[in-house]
Amino acid sequence: MISKGKASICTGRKQWWPQKQGGRHTFRHAANSGFTLVEMLVALLLTAMMSALMIGGIRQIHAFTQLEKRQAAQAELDAVADHMASELASALPLPLGDHDGDGFVPMIGKADSVRFIAAVRTGLSDKALREVSYSIQRKDNKTILLREIKTYSRFESSISPYAVLDEIYTGNMSLSYAFSEGNSDAKTSWVDVWSSSHFPQSVRLKVSLIVRGVEFLSERTISISE
Repeated sequence: MISKGKASICTGRKQWWPQKQGGRHTFRHAANSGFTLVEMLVALLLTAMMSALMIGGIRQIHAFTQLEKRQAAQAELDAVADHMASELASALPLPLGDHDGDGFVPMIGKADSVRFIAAVRTGLSDKALREVSYSIQRKDNKTILLREIKTYSRFESSISPYAVLDEIYTGNMSLSYAFSEGNSDAKTSWVDVWSSSHFPQSVRLKVSLIVRGVEFLSERTISISE
């Protein structure tokens, strides 16, 4: 069939329009080119599958990141507890500097602080007797774990008294001590204040830390020998 004004060739259901390219006549399909419905559905399905995989991967990476942060916080808290437990285990049965005569007290403990005498490192290989104390200080809505080292004047009277105060940790944390009475009963009794003339049988140390609403806990029980 040839239409008026512009020639066209009709073959069955398809209609082709003549075009001139480079001195030759070619024919172009009269219908607009585009995607079929099936192709669009396949593309949408592939896009949805890829999006689901990406979202799942992002969630998995986020979960791994949170797990690593929690493990790091727990490891840091365990390191703090291990350090305090190590020094408590090395406490020596010597009277504290501010107790003389009959007031022999080798350890003073409260619910959130403890004082004792121990041989602490003062150099690469040197150790010396020092009065060690751990306590909690609250400042600006934060909790600071303090470690204070003082000279032990009973055996080092020639050394000028001095004190070194270290901030072991700063954050939303709590510290608690408990001291066993050393009873022979099957059930050990604990008190939160200690100022006797002898060591407690053992000291229970608890350090807790809250990071982004998650609580971490590290607990140690230290046996103290006379």
